Amino acid sequence: MRKLIPILLILLSSCATYTIQDGYNAINLPDESGPKLETRYRLIQAAKEAEGTSVEVSQEPTVPAIPEAEENTAAEAEPIVLSAQEEPVIPAEPETSAEENAKTEEAGETETESQPIASEEPVTVHYPENLSDITFPYLYTLSEEPVLKDGNIITAKVLLLDLGYSALSESDLKRILSSVADTEPDFIVLNGSLENQRAGAETAGMNAVTLKGGTVLYSSRIEFADDESAVFSISQDKEIEIIPISYPSNLPSKSGEISSWITSIKERENAIGAAVMTSAGSTNTDSALLALSSPSPSTQDWSSLTPYQYRYPESFTLSDSLENAGWRDAYRDTHFSAETDSGITDFNGDVYERMDFLYIKNMMPEYAVSFPVAGLTDTAGSLGLIAEFVIP
Repeated sequence: MRKLIPILLILLSSCATYTIQDGYNAINLPDESGPKLETRYRLIQAAKEAEGTSVEVSQEPTVPAIPEAEENTAAEAEPIVLSAQEEPVIPAEPETSAEENAKTEEAGETETESQPIASEEPVTVHYPENLSDITFPYLYTLSEEPVLKDGNIITAKVLLLDLGYSALSESDLKRILSSVADTEPDFIVLNGSLENQRAGAETAGMNAVTLKGGTVLYSSRIEFADDESAVFSISQDKEIEIIPISYPSNLPSKSGEISSWITSIKERENAIGAAVMTSAGSTNTDSALLALSSPSPSTQDWSSLTPYQYRYPESFTLSDSLENAGWRDAYRDTHFSAETDSGITDFNGDVYERMDFLYIKNMMPEYAVSFPVAGLTDTAGSLGLIAEFVIP
């Protein structure tokens, strides 16, 4: 038996050496010397136009610099006109008849519907005093120098702040932005009332695009936008599309009112689900993010085993519809379960719920975290939600 032991050791050692070397020899790297498939939206669209295909192409936006002579007062510009053909900006229009005005308004509505940003139109450097004058998408531009990333692995860090529908003071907004400054997000999505979105964008002092569902603050380059979404280049060859959607949560203040709250959700969830799926249904890029402040919880969160005694097994149309359409819940995908990681984003009285979501397509989440934000959590009962994604 003793004589067999050295022989077995020699054989095992020989097999291990052979297996490792054989593994190295079996590695074959793919040949990437050929042309790469183009995935950038703006370049694909430009190529189609060059081939004579009838498409609408968004050009890289050119942003006028803020006049140095007036540091705190920027010249007022017209809202973005979303048309395929650029028209000169005329300071004053001659008086016309009522019939001519009606024809002009009708033509203008046709031109602005679901068209990309006209990059050569002058962009605004402030929001109008009357928010009813805003036409989506609405650019708020302070810097003409985009910040693009480089490297082999490109990530995007997105922070969602639901500012709610009660007016926030200037001091609260400053506290909010100061509280999240160390998170250094690439994009900040502001949901809530349009008044709070405008005040938040102006306080942040970043470039912003206000869409029908929310406002996106950014430092990268905007490539395309319509009233539903905006596409940004975060590096020379990586793009991300962001779709903000905002609804009030209407959380009850007492857990004893949960039953009536669920009933009110069920009464309108089909209509709201259809509206959200319309916004999320047609994306312009492969990598897309839906920043949703929802009127209903997620089906995944509601079971009998969570720490919240008022919960019971329940399904919600909106979360189910998004998941069935291929949207992934970034928080739930990066946490073990609702029983151990609740991810609360809203609370009122003794009711605590996850009502803010970052749904993604064709991106890999590295992490997602909900956290209290000074000026927001202590005033509106909302937490921040931040996540980072690898863009393939």
